[in-house]
Amino acid sequence: MNDDQNKDFEAMQKSLKELEDIISKTNFSDIKDINNTVAKAYDIYKKFPDSEAVAFRYVSTLDTLASSQKSLADIESTVAKAYGVYERFSDSEEVASQYVRTLDSLAETQDSLADVESTVAKASGVYERFSDSEEVAYFYISILNTLLGRLESSDDIKSTVAKASGVYERFLDSEEVAFQYISTLYTLASRLESLDDIKSTVAKAYGVYERFSDSEAVAFRYVSTLDTLASRLESLGDIKSTEAKASGVYERFSDSEELASQYVRTLDSLAETQDSLADVESTVAKAYGVYKRFSDSEEVAYFYISILNTLLGRLESSDDIKSTVAKAYGVYERFFDSEEVAFQYVSTLYTLASRLESLDDIKSTVAKAYGVYERFSDSEAVAFRYVSTLDTLASRLESLDDIKSTVAKAYGVYERFSDSEEVASQYVRTLDTLAETQDSLADVESTEAKASGVYERFSDSEEVASQYVRTLDTLAETQDSLADVESTEAKASGVYERFSDSEEVAFRYVSTLDTLARIQKSLDDIESTVAKASVIYEKFPDSEAVASQYVSTLYTLASRLESLDDIKSTVAKVSVIYERFSDSEEVAFRYVSTLDTLASSQKSLDDVESTEAKASGVYERFSDSEAVAFPYVSTLDTLARIQKSLDDIESTEAKASGVYERFSDSEKVAFLYVSTLDTLARIQKSLADIESTEAKASGVYEKFPDAEAVAYFYVSILNTLLGRLESSDDIKLTVAKASVIYERFSDSEAVAFQYVSTLYTLASRLESLDDIKSTVAKVSVIYEKFPDSEAVAYVYAKALVYLESRQDTEQDLMKTFDKVIEIYKKFSNKANIRNLLEDIISEDIIGNIFYSNDNPDSFNSDVVPVIKKMFNTIIELDGFKLPGYAPLIELLKDLEDSDKDQLIRIYWIVQKIKYQLSIKDLSEKKFGHYTSGDVLQILLKQSSDNKRKYSIEGRTRLGNVKYMNDPEEGTILDKFLGISESDNLEDSLKPSPWFLMSLTTAIDDLAMWSQYGARAEGVCLVFKPDSFKVVKSMAEAEWMKEKKATPNLKEKKATPNLKKNIDSTNKDLLYRICYLNEKSLNNSRLKAVKKDNNKMLNGAEIKIINYCLKIIKSLVREIKENTLLYSAVEECLEEIRYLFKVSDYSYESELRILRYADLTPDNNEIKIDNSGPVAKLYLERDMPVQLKQVIFGPKFSNPEHVTPLLQLLDKDIKFKRSDRKFK
Repeated sequence: MNDDQNKDFEAMQKSLKELEDIISKTNFSDIKDINNTVAKAYDIYKKFPDSEAVAFRYVSTLDTLASSQKSLADIESTVAKAYGVYERFSDSEEVASQYVRTLDSLAETQDSLADVESTVAKASGVYERFSDSEEVAYFYISILNTLLGRLESSDDIKSTVAKASGVYERFLDSEEVAFQYISTLYTLASRLESLDDIKSTVAKAYGVYERFSDSEAVAFRYVSTLDTLASRLESLGDIKSTEAKASGVYERFSDSEELASQYVRTLDSLAETQDSLADVESTVAKAYGVYKRFSDSEEVAYFYISILNTLLGRLESSDDIKSTVAKAYGVYERFFDSEEVAFQYVSTLYTLASRLESLDDIKSTVAKAYGVYERFSDSEAVAFRYVSTLDTLASRLESLDDIKSTVAKAYGVYERFSDSEEVASQYVRTLDTLAETQDSLADVESTEAKASGVYERFSDSEEVASQYVRTLDTLAETQDSLADVESTEAKASGVYERFSDSEEVAFRYVSTLDTLARIQKSLDDIESTVAKASVIYEKFPDSEAVASQYVSTLYTLASRLESLDDIKSTVAKVSVIYERFSDSEEVAFRYVSTLDTLASSQKSLDDVESTEAKASGVYERFSDSEAVAFPYVSTLDTLARIQKSLDDIESTEAKASGVYERFSDSEKVAFLYVSTLDTLARIQKSLADIESTEAKASGVYEKFPDAEAVAYFYVSILNTLLGRLESSDDIKLTVAKASVIYERFSDSEAVAFQYVSTLYTLASRLESLDDIKSTVAKVSVIYEKFPDSEAVAYVYAKALVYLESRQDTEQDLMKTFDKVIEIYKKFSNKANIRNLLEDIISEDIIGNIFYSNDNPDSFNSDVVPVIKKMFNTIIELDGFKLPGYAPLIELLKDLEDSDKDQLIRIYWIVQKIKYQLSIKDLSEKKFGHYTSGDVLQILLKQSSDNKRKYSIEGRTRLGNVKYMNDPEEGTILDKFLGISESDNLEDSLKPSPWFLMSLTTAIDDLAMWSQYGARAEGVCLVFKPDSFKVVKSMAEAEWMKEKKATPNLKEKKATPNLKKNIDSTNKDLLYRICYLNEKSLNNSRLKAVKKDNNKMLNGAEIKIINYCLKIIKSLVREIKENTLLYSAVEECLEEIRYLFKVSDYSYESELRILRYADLTPDNNEIKIDNSGPVAKLYLERDMPVQLKQVIFGPKFSNPEHVTPLLQLLDKDIKFKRSDRKFK
């Protein structure tokens, strides 16, 4: 080395020493000072650009600068300078290692994956050049680890870790490289989805730890991977095993604060999984041991409080809870300036608030949380937990003002952290709590608007969305207008569409759909809404919350359906969901509710019993659930109402009693139980049994004296009891009980109805007219109090009619009629009561006069004008339907007032004759019908695809009267009365709307075989007596020509207990034919009806018929022909024309079924027989033929071919061959 070189070297060494001195004096926390140092280093580097030592020192300052810079652009500029030096000294390992360090700083700052990948590529190039450099390798793996944090693809992640593994395998003895490699394994574990992959990665980390078991840094990263594994494990046993491994490492490095903090993290994961309080307490003890050793470690303190918070969620004792919170406070007090510890402490306060019972204690806890928030008012995490405690407080407050005040505080926090999604979500929760408490729709709408504002700000936040949809659900429940609810549903739908994968949003949206379905009127709209809910349920088939709300919409649908099949189909859907969520009380409740709806729609006792059995099975599974118990008792109540047997109802009541005893504090269960008792009382015959039932109901009422529904049914039971009591004292005492209840519920229309019912029953039991008047006066007072009550009005009308029946004067009758008409006018637009009032007027007022007069003489000039006046009033009323008198009213409408008296008398006499001729006792004689063997086969014929059990399905026919063999059919009565026969031949061609079927009491009679039994080759069918209807009063002799409207059973049912529906079967009335003495047709002095010709009639009946015919004859004589009155009289006589024949036919002992059917194209009751040469009209009886016996004619061929079929169809049918001799 020459002198110049020596001088240069010395100068360089001097400069290098100056640089090292500058570096040693640099304030590395001051970026300006670092920049100054770098600038000076650069000056020296420029001065000695070929010096590797100077270059190394310069790049070192660049690395220091890069690690301190915040701006990515600044770091990139610094790295570019380092790269320039590295490029100049590309063979220098020391320069290379410093350059890779700057690349490490750059990678940590870069956000773009592409940028990080570019940096990795540069580092990879350096590592490939210096693959034996441990330091280069160390920073290269560090950069790979940074890349791992940016990658999304699992394949890319695994590929990157594989590169790190390759580097580690090259430097297997390097603790520093091992630390970086295990760091990549930690990053990999935190990014993996598969638990098996995480376990495999932890196993690799363990391999590294096992190799460097004395390395605290490696141990730290290994415990970090164990913590990651613990947080992903589900099995408590696996987590315990993982914690044990972490514990072993911690014990080895018990002085390492970093490792201790990782171990406590693992304990935190363990505590969250443990269910047993003892286990969590054991974990807390371990964490406390670590905290005690590292009481100055903020991170250890953070996780220790987190574990204490987990313990809080398991504790039951309020003292233990408070003690645990006190421990958390002790830690918080030690780290008073730590935001992280403060967050955990305020979290324990939140947990404490949610566990406390006392509102004052909750308020005190919230105040403490506010103290923490006030201290860390810039901490979003602390703010979030504080708002959470405010939400807890709001949900427990009762005063609307207090809730508003709490929400206002939450809003203050939200306003401060208006960009915080977590704070926003908690604020919206408090808004929902407020909305649930508000009564005013305007207030709820205002609250929803605030929640909407937050949602619009955080429209990508699922948490905020779920809370907002909850508020929308609350709004929908408050709204009354269908349009408003539809608008709210549309908003909820918009949120759901945005967060269609969110179970919570889906649940709330389906809840809103349920609210919409409940308010919708149109069945199509409800079905459309349920369809939407169904789609959501199909998307979340495993969500119990969504399922419970969907089932609720199905229940709403079932309750609105009318078709039993549709209801069954809906219940079947609910059943499938219940089977899927058989442990869900909410789903079970809805399932039993839909079963209750089904039961109330079923008519068959077997069907209702089957439905009750299903409901019972669910109730047995949820026997502690009041929610399930309520619809189950309702199903039992429905079952009791359909049962006929006293034993069956008693059994059902016993079941209801068992449920009530279990839920004796439930008012809803109580009212349904008393309803079942009401049903039981009505069917009980024994006074002692009814008194026992009343005592049970009394016990329930005493327990629930303020329950209107219980009171209603209890008074109903008292009313039933009244009907059985004999002692006047007992009757008055029972009415007094009802009176006390009514006074307690004097504003209740339902209780008022039951009370007036007891007063009506009382009136019917009283003897003194004054007492009756006094009782009816009380009913009148209640009617005046409830003038719009249909039920009360009905009972009042009944009471007025009963009072009139006891006074029995035309004047009182007319007053009563006028009062009832006034009631009718008031409710004429209400179908339910209108029909019932029409029945009262028809049966109890007009019928009382019309049919109580047995003697034709008593139906005189005093009675007829009163009836006429009533009919005139009815005619003036638009739409008044008078059952039983409609044809008469139609005839009266067109008559002069002076003619109406005669028509009314004739109408009454016609009814009187019909009653005399009707069969009143079917047990006295056999009656049958002669026909051919072919007709018998038609009646016995079975359909080929009959899947039911075999039975007789054929129906006998009524033929048109024009097909009768008697040429004088329908004219004999006219001849007797002197009604002239038309000379017009065309009149004989006039078709008749009358149809009849002939029967006879002349069973197995030779003459009948000859004339009607297919000349003895046919059969005589003997009918069962219960195939026909008997009449017990003149009122039951229906007017055949009246077109009967089908009663609206649904409307009748809508007014409960007002009037029991008559179980009207479609049996036909039988009339005996009256045979007129032929000589009397020409001699009016002779009696028309003689006993010799009418052996089926008794003497009293013959006497009345003769007298009635005499009166009609005298009345007809006074009426001019070709007048409206004359035509009206002829219309009346149509009812009995086909019940009279000449005495020549008396041997037939004929009975007839008679029906009227208009010959109009739209009358589908009329059938046409096309089997003969001439098509003939006929009617079918409404019920299949019921045979008692089949007698085969003397000439019937092979009856043994028929008897097997008869035996198959009905084993009770008797059969024989006639023993009459027939040639």
